[in-house]
Amino acid sequence: MSVKGTLKQSPDGKLLGDAVSRLVKQIGADTMLKNARRDHAEFAWIPSGDSCAYCSMIASAGWRPATNRTVQGDHAEHIHANCQCEFAIRFSKDLDVAGYEPDKLREEYNCAEGNTSREKINSMRRQQYAEENDNGPDFYTGANGKTLLAAYKEWIGDHKMKETLESCDLEEARAVIRSDFRKKSFIGDGDTASIRRFEIETGLKCGRNGGDHYQKVKDLIRQIERTLLKDIPERDKLVLRERLQKLREASGDGV
Repeated sequence: MSVKGTLKQSPDGKLLGDAVSRLVKQIGADTMLKNARRDHAEFAWIPSGDSCAYCSMIASAGWRPATNRTVQGDHAEHIHANCQCEFAIRFSKDLDVAGYEPDKLREEYNCAEGNTSREKINSMRRQQYAEENDNGPDFYTGANGKTLLAAYKEWIGDHKMKETLESCDLEEARAVIRSDFRKKSFIGDGDTASIRRFEIETGLKCGRNGGDHYQKVKDLIRQIERTLLKDIPERDKLVLRERLQKLREASGDGV
């Protein structure tokens, strides 16, 4: 059923490989953790490749005994799309993984701005982006006390979603627009912050390590493509084609 559902959403099967790969990796990690718990071993999450801030946070926990508390539910559900990180298991404290420095990762996490895990992870993501790009975006403190991208200043209160909805006649096209805009934006204005604005207008890309966010963009692209195949008013087609182009740019796929 899972495979059939994936094929329905993506008739050409583009998502199938990534979905199956992620599922296989999760199942393998689940089995490894379950065996580690049974054998009283220690486990650690080892960052690899272009690891995201969330993976770095998990890796900062270091080596831990595999117990019912530390391995909850036997499910490695934080393994996201295109994640290159891996679990490691050891039976002796003399064994280690070359290059794995949990103390350094923990220091980076503790030094990140924010009082909660979510705030610290978002701060680490901003720092990571700034380090990877010569011209990182500017930030400011918004009225809600949160650190926001400077580009948001010109967005807030512009009622972009309302304006776009009024450009559509078809309810199906309106549903797509509502899916694009965030119902609960962290800038406090769900009428303003759409996925493509967040990604394109701030210079950030909806990269493959974006996990669910990246997948949401891909799903919305396919939803628009299916809608455009139908006999809909030309006015609606123009609006949807514009959003389709922006979402493709946001996902890094271009035209």
